[in-house]
Amino acid sequence: MAALAWTVYTDLKKKTDTLSNDVVTWSVRMELRRTRTVTAQDDEIGTVTVQETITAIEALPEPPQRRTLQESSGES
Repeated sequence: MAALAWTVYTDLKKKTDTLSNDVVTWSVRMELRRTRTVTAQDDEIGTVTVQETITAIEALPEPPQRRTLQESSGES
């Protein structure tokens, strides 16, 4: 789910400079619903995951468009 949150955030960030956690959370939820039934627990997990992912992205020393998910997690 964190990878989806990362992708949704970076895609939306390309379209706007102002982006709220709520918009990213809603978009992640809609993407998940395209492929499966989303439970209340999934919603809670998704909300926390999006918040933590955005916190991590905003702590990066460079914009996320220049990094890949693997680079951010230290994988090669």
